Amino acid sequence: MGREVVRQEYSEDPRKCSHLWDPDIIYDVLKNDKGTDAIRSIRVDLSSFRKLKLSPHVFAKMTNLRYLDFHGKYDLELLPQGLQSFPNDLRYLHWMHYPLKSFPEKFSAKNLVMCLSD
Repeated sequence: MGREVVRQEYSEDPRKCSHLWDPDIIYDVLKNDKGTDAIRSIRVDLSSFRKLKLSPHVFAKMTNLRYLDFHGKYDLELLPQGLQSFPNDLRYLHWMHYPLKSFPEKFSAKNLVMCLSD
């Protein structure tokens, strides 16, 4: 019920929503670099996406992102150009099958409380 209230409240511009969980909205935000500083959490099963390539700056405008949960099996080349950074205030990072060998050089993990990846 709470999710439906939030969805109706931000139906005109879902990027203003602080918590993203709808795969269609997340796909649009990530694919088209529509992230904003209003976004505090993203949780999505990446297996729901057929094609998605992220910009190296995909998280640049999400300065208040604290919770990032990318889970599920996927066969995507998500970051063909790498990743410039995660928001430095990120507290929780769960990215199953993280596609890179390391975190971005500009990312400071000092605020991470939990980090999980496979």
